[in-house]
Amino acid sequence: MPALCTITKPNGELDEEDERTLVRFCIECDVHGLAISLIGGEFYKFTEEERKRLYKIVIDEVNGKVPVFVGTSHSGTDVVIKLSKYAQDIGADGIIVLPPYFNKIEASLCLRQHFEAIMDSVSIPVMIQDSEDETGVYMTPTLYRELAEKFDNFWAVKVEGCKSIDKIQEIKRVLGDRLIIFGGMGGKMLLEEMTLGAKGNIPGPSICDFLVRVYEAYHNGNIDKARGLFSKLKPFFDFGSRYGAAWIEIEKEALLLRGVIKLVHSRRPRIALSEEGKKELRVVFEGLELLKE
Repeated sequence: MPALCTITKPNGELDEEDERTLVRFCIECDVHGLAISLIGGEFYKFTEEERKRLYKIVIDEVNGKVPVFVGTSHSGTDVVIKLSKYAQDIGADGIIVLPPYFNKIEASLCLRQHFEAIMDSVSIPVMIQDSEDETGVYMTPTLYRELAEKFDNFWAVKVEGCKSIDKIQEIKRVLGDRLIIFGGMGGKMLLEEMTLGAKGNIPGPSICDFLVRVYEAYHNGNIDKARGLFSKLKPFFDFGSRYGAAWIEIEKEALLLRGVIKLVHSRRPRIALSEEGKKELRVVFEGLELLKE
């Protein structure tokens, strides 16, 4: 279920045409759902009205073909509730929320209050994004268990970061199968995550067709095929490790190489991929045979 990039024009405005093209590309890759306005979608660079417009563009283009999960994260609980209600009203299949991340002291004291208010405000499924490396906020499996016991619409957790494997094991130990677990980190630990009980992954969109093939092979019990396919992605993941600071730009550059979008632009602050990196990325995608002739 790839997390879509937010495509913008050179002047920084949303590029509706290319965003719709990206949606169609992912659907043609047989993804099982789409996520929008997450960290990879640079949600923190856009106003509430722009985010609402993005929700509407994607939900309209999807037109019920796959579920759409909408990122409604914000450092203020009331803003999250406003965005979440809007997403529900226009047909989102669920929402994805980070913990309050601006004031770390406040976040540690108010996590339960924040999530309870959000889950109480909507009836659609809620996924919590557990991204400790990005937010600096640690959330315990015990918190998840307490929320799951109180709210039927608390559906899933997206676990990512350098300690994600340990966190997945901890959540499974405390909650069993009560919550669905998704991995992240661009899909680079997909097989390990699924072995531990994760049901899927929310990577970037640039290699979603390849990851769908890995997932389907694993899901159908053909583990050796899944591992064989996944091993071919090592050059891409290695590239991402070398140029990790520019990971959002890597996704957009890859989509440009694949002919999905017309140009690469991100609002500031941004870390661009170097010209040398762009050349290396082309070689990687040529090796994966994912470029159009």
